[in-house]
Amino acid sequence: MKYYSVSFDIASMNISGEILITRTVPSRSAITLSTDLDANMINIGALGWDLPVPAGDVTAYVKVGKKTISFDSGSGYHDHNWGNGLAGFENWYAIHARLGPYTFTAIEALLSSSSSFGQAYLTYNSQTLIASFNASSVTVRPWGNGAQYPPMGYYPNPLGVTIGIDAGEKGKFHFNLTSKTASSRVALGKRLGKWFRSVMRGRVGGKTYTGPGMFEWLDLVI
Repeated sequence: MKYYSVSFDIASMNISGEILITRTVPSRSAITLSTDLDANMINIGALGWDLPVPAGDVTAYVKVGKKTISFDSGSGYHDHNWGNGLAGFENWYAIHARLGPYTFTAIEALLSSSSSFGQAYLTYNSQTLIASFNASSVTVRPWGNGAQYPPMGYYPNPLGVTIGIDAGEKGKFHFNLTSKTASSRVALGKRLGKWFRSVMRGRVGGKTYTGPGMFEWLDLVI
């Protein structure tokens, strides 16, 4: 999938528009290159998870009555989940970001009090540095507002998360996402929060970059 678009037309309010994402890094199915012919993409317990657009350039317009507002320099992301049940985890932190030459997806999930699941996908100038399901390759930790790990309650929300990715001989990378505000509980239920904020840094000891990111927290226990 090279392009992904969302169009809308709310005739009763005279509002219409379109969002177009042009993919800039390869599509992924978990840790392998993704194609429409993949035989089995159920890859996280009972869940299928695919990243058709891990990162992309975005253009968009919104038309309200006779006024049109356009955007031509955004960043976008699109993944897809499906299955016959939730994956067997208790707590899930997922961060997606694009900053400077880097694009990454970092996930750390507690399967129980004694085991964890990790997923790290990091590219530099569209070249893959790491694509791994090794839990030791990624660390995600909340910070601020008395945040604890493992979490002991949904409130107060953390002020951000730190992300560490170990790409072996390609280097170690550190990122920080600042959420700044509390997340309203979203449609999936009282245990899911999302933040869209800025992410900073890059390779440890290297140049610092800044860009947009998304932080998702899903907890099936608290």
